[in-house]
Amino acid sequence: MKRWSKRRLKRYMFPSIALGFALLWLISTTLLWSNWLSEKQRIRFDLEHEGMERLGQKAIEIESILQQIYHVGRTISLLPGVRSNVPYNRDSDEQDIVALGRMSQGDYDTIQQFYNHIATLVDVSEIYIIYDGFDPDRGQVPFVMFDQIIVDRFQQQIVETNAVDHSDLPEEDESEEYSDYVRQLDYLRQNHYRMPPGALENIVTINSGLLRTCDNSQYLSKSRDDVRHSYGFTLSVPIFDLTSRGFKGLVTTVLRQNVLEAALIGWPVLPVTEADQKLLAELPGFDINSTPVSLLLEEQVSGISISDRRNHNFASIRENAAFHAQLKLRLPGPSKWVIHDYVPLALLQARLDGARNQILLQIAVLTLLLVLLGYAVYSLLNSQRKAAAQLRQYADVDTLTGLPNRRMIGLYMNAILKATPAHHYFATIMIDIDDFKQVNDSLGHEAGDRLLVEIAARFNRVLRDEDHVLRITSEDIDETVTVAERVMGRLGGDEFLVILGNLTSREICSEIAGRLLASLGDPIEIGMERIYARVSMGIAVYPDDGDNPATLLRSADIALYEAKNRGRGQTVIYGPELNADSMRQLQMMAALHEALAEQQFFLLYQPELHVESSSINAAEALLRWEHPEFGLVMPYEFIPLLERSGLIIGVGEWILRSACEQFLVWQSQGLGLNKISVNISPKQLAQVNFAAMVAATVDKTGINPENLVLEVTESIFMENPRLAIKSLAEVRELGVSVAIDDFGTGYSSLSYLRTIPLDILKIDRSFVMECDSENGLAICDMLIALSGRLGLKVVAEGVETQSQLDKLQGADWIQGYYIARPVSVEDFPEKVFEYRSTDQDLTESASCTQATTWPECSGHYFCLVFGSTPYSDRNPTLGALVESITPALANCLHYR
Repeated sequence: MKRWSKRRLKRYMFPSIALGFALLWLISTTLLWSNWLSEKQRIRFDLEHEGMERLGQKAIEIESILQQIYHVGRTISLLPGVRSNVPYNRDSDEQDIVALGRMSQGDYDTIQQFYNHIATLVDVSEIYIIYDGFDPDRGQVPFVMFDQIIVDRFQQQIVETNAVDHSDLPEEDESEEYSDYVRQLDYLRQNHYRMPPGALENIVTINSGLLRTCDNSQYLSKSRDDVRHSYGFTLSVPIFDLTSRGFKGLVTTVLRQNVLEAALIGWPVLPVTEADQKLLAELPGFDINSTPVSLLLEEQVSGISISDRRNHNFASIRENAAFHAQLKLRLPGPSKWVIHDYVPLALLQARLDGARNQILLQIAVLTLLLVLLGYAVYSLLNSQRKAAAQLRQYADVDTLTGLPNRRMIGLYMNAILKATPAHHYFATIMIDIDDFKQVNDSLGHEAGDRLLVEIAARFNRVLRDEDHVLRITSEDIDETVTVAERVMGRLGGDEFLVILGNLTSREICSEIAGRLLASLGDPIEIGMERIYARVSMGIAVYPDDGDNPATLLRSADIALYEAKNRGRGQTVIYGPELNADSMRQLQMMAALHEALAEQQFFLLYQPELHVESSSINAAEALLRWEHPEFGLVMPYEFIPLLERSGLIIGVGEWILRSACEQFLVWQSQGLGLNKISVNISPKQLAQVNFAAMVAATVDKTGINPENLVLEVTESIFMENPRLAIKSLAEVRELGVSVAIDDFGTGYSSLSYLRTIPLDILKIDRSFVMECDSENGLAICDMLIALSGRLGLKVVAEGVETQSQLDKLQGADWIQGYYIARPVSVEDFPEKVFEYRSTDQDLTESASCTQATTWPECSGHYFCLVFGSTPYSDRNPTLGALVESITPALANCLHYR
């Protein structure tokens, strides 16, 4: 029965596949034809959209030309020398209005400059000033006629073309222009007889229709050229009297038709003269035989109509256009300039034909592909199982390292739980690469990938030497798993997981972890870089640390987190105390959200001794947390949680504001403080508005910026150094000082001193504690000297003994438990005054310089008579003299 079914399946397999592909072809063809109908609509829409875009750009260009002419004409009409003139038009163009005193030379030169300016921007012909009463029938000519640029160009072209036949030159006939000026004057007199009371932009402009102009600069031969080159139109603005504001005349600009036609086509000029032909021939990529444009510019009041004259049958294009779009130009006055775009029907039909041919080609290709695909499917059915198994293997393996992925690791852990016998262990080692983000950020993600591959290969070699590394897939896991096998996988990112089975003791996993760490002893070469990789490991053992995969992974993760907290390259085995710490951190994380609102935070202030004045004149604000359940929580425990949750932003603003306000209170009490220091978190400095926040706090509290110091650590510059440096530079512009805290414990201390904006350097307590040794003291002296060369002040922090204090007198401030521990707001003034009293005692001890008996020096620290100079334990230079002074001269030494 089974064989018969297979034969029957084989007999009907090909017809069934053929029928299925036939139905698929029919469905696909129907969809393609439906797409063709949608494509037709899209093509029409695209043509309309392209037309409107093209029309909008061209409208802006034409508007710019006409508006420039209008603005120059309006500006001339508003000149006092034009508005204050007695209305006058010349009897002939021989009259010199300047010589006759009709216009000053300065006003004439000003108008000349306006004409030169507009003639440079737009190829205008002339600018005339015509006053009311103009009568060309009596031989009058305009009051002012500016056309010198056109005249010079005309004369130059005559010379260049050797045009000696003057009878062939077009005549300069201005009768049509003059007649239209009379019409414009009549129109303006009747409709706009006074200056508008509103903005000067409301001054109207009027234009003539197309008429013959006397501009022949592009029209040099009647026998060869088109007479249309001599046609143009005028754009005029009224002149209003300076006193009465009544209508007085007009300023008119003559523009040829072919100037706008060239702009409509997109050419610099129309090729009329030989000079024009030469200009166009020199333009790179210019094609004089390009497709004519189907644009039309018309002024609907005067009937001006300008189009591309290469369209010999433009009327037919308008009648048979596929689409018609139009835009009205925005110009003041009664004129109605409109630009039209007529998309030819042939263009629409060409695009439709192309799209239809594309659809037909797709149908043909689809048919061929379906035939080939049907045959391929029929051939591949027998290999389906193998391909499916291969796909399952891909789903179980990390593509970068070739290790089992997170899914596969989970399956293996479930299987090994079932196979582990009683009194045996298996362990999970969770591994995380230290500072992996720095490799990605500095060398790129490709380098990071190569680092992951190399680390995985080294770990595999370690496990392969003494343990068997399992290579399995999810399909055969139940058949191949034995407790003696080891599995290494990649959880994702820079995290790996090693599972060790059949362990007889917990200590074995520590030994294997040590071998894994040792495999990273040699540097990893990536290109030109040599990287010393370090990893942190967290170990959890079954069944002590969890009896199911989820619990084991959670325990290993907690151990890994503790290893990361302890520093780089650490290994931690899970214990119950770690879980308690983890729960405590979770509880504190939840409590932190309410701590600021419930005023659980408070500040302590640690005084700083100013070495030169031997007085406390500065303090550092230190954050503390008094939790109702946990009690006093120290910063090292909750500050990382604040930063991880982002709450440090609000808490940091509160610290800054509170410290500034408290400083002002102490100043009003006469404590004589000069500086208050506040620590800044990297999360705060990463805010783009950090400097603005500081400025707002300074303004709101009223503190002098010079009294405020912001302390940062080198870690601030690891993630986004550019933003950090920019923010600190903006803060220093406010007058606020910047100090670098814990200096010397970072990665690139000296390089940062060259780039970051600093005022104060704080020597880390680890160096101060070693200053009793020769090497330690050399480092402190070097840092103090380096700061002096860089113009930085120095704070030595962590001073806890008199010896350390004596050896750090080169610093500007001393901070540490030897001076004072952090104190509350209430106790701080007492600490300052107490120190001043002590200092006063030392000053009074100078009166003992002539003492010869012990009791006279009582009540002071101690006093040494040596000439007239007192010795105190705060003067290391004089202190060095103690050993060389004889007991007879030291009889005044007395400790309080």
